[in-house]
Amino acid sequence: MTDSQPQSPFASLVPQRSVGLKLLLVCRLALLMAIPALFIHSVVQDRRMGADRALADVSEMVGGPQSVLGPVLSLPS
Repeated sequence: MTDSQPQSPFASLVPQRSVGLKLLLVCRLALLMAIPALFIHSVVQDRRMGADRALADVSEMVGGPQSVLGPVLSLPS
């Protein structure tokens, strides 16, 4: 009995159980998946900086500088 599975044209070029090739493929896929994650990270950081800038602008226009004192003891005269 012989196996009559059709062989791909790349089967003769690539060893079937090469650990190094599998490692290289996994590393390449991890790098490809990191690219969209970096884009998402940059969008989140940009929005966070915009929110901080808006908060600072509104605080500057409405509130002004704040000073925090400690507890104050007032005595009736």
